[in-house]
Amino acid sequence: MTDPTAAVPVAMSGDGLAERDGIEAKAIVLEQLGRALEVIGQHDPARIVTLGGECSVSVAPFSYRAFTVAEFIPRQVISLQQLLTGFPLISGR
Repeated sequence: MTDPTAAVPVAMSGDGLAERDGIEAKAIVLEQLGRALEVIGQHDPARIVTLGGECSVSVAPFSYRAFTVAEFIPRQVISLQQLLTGFPLISGR
């Protein structure tokens, strides 16, 4: 059996790079993170492999896993949701 493969498109333009709430490019980062979480949620994977990019490509998979096994993770780790206002990490759970 072949596991599903999904790609999350990322913006390559200069749109959304302005500083907001003291964070550079917050708008585009939240948009892309929301798209990644949406794609991940469509598959409900037990494991995720990320290819390319830098360390921030792991934020969505780590966040997804943190909320799927939230009972095992300290509350301090889950505070990432505060950053993602407007993007439910796992809908319906």
